[in-house]
Amino acid sequence: ETSNEASATPLDIFPPEIPTGLVGVYIGSAVNLHWNQAQSDDFAGFNVYRSDKKDGEFVKINPQPVLNATYQDATAAAKKRYYYRVTAIDDETPANESKPSTVAIVDTYPLD
Repeated sequence: ETSNEASATPLDIFPPEIPTGLVGVYIGSAVNLHWNQAQSDDFAGFNVYRSDKKDGEFVKINPQPVLNATYQDATAAAKKRYYYRVTAIDDETPANESKPSTVAIVDTYPLD
């Protein structure tokens, strides 16, 4: 006798690779961030996080996933120090998110 039919849907629980090489520079009135683009078949974008304290809470500052390995933070105030990190997300629902990149420290002091 045969058993009852069963079905299964595979579930992707693996996040993309951690972004590397994050650097930031304050130019004009914005922080420009750049990092290395990691490739994966189910890549959906990056999330950018910022904190004003080294061990503080990092808050996501991009409203939509960032598709390229660059981001301009025009909300950064002058004469401050910011800490940034980036994660990669895939196209699953809900998205799998990588662990954060190493932290980039950016001082927003204009050059005279």
